[in-house]
Amino acid sequence: MFFFMRKKEKKSLVEAQGHRCFWIHNGPVVCNLRELEHAIRNDIDAKTFAYHVTADQNDFANWIKDVLGDSECADALRHVKTRRSAGTTLKKALKEYN
Repeated sequence: MFFFMRKKEKKSLVEAQGHRCFWIHNGPVVCNLRELEHAIRNDIDAKTFAYHVTADQNDFANWIKDVLGDSECADALRHVKTRRSAGTTLKKALKEYN
């Protein structure tokens, strides 16, 4: 008996519109996961990251789940505590997208 592994289909990148985009405190406005990954890696500092990610909240993960609809990526992002690890987590998640 043979089992065939189906190649996992890539996800389509969701583009938020208007007020549903993410307004980073003292930073850029991002409308999709690729823009968020770039902003976290290049455009914001640790203080701005800490504004959005605390022990009690993760604004980035909430936005990814509620607006972009990617619960898997949001759950992975909830476990990170640094800007660098968030960038790495998002870069890995983006490999699943077209």
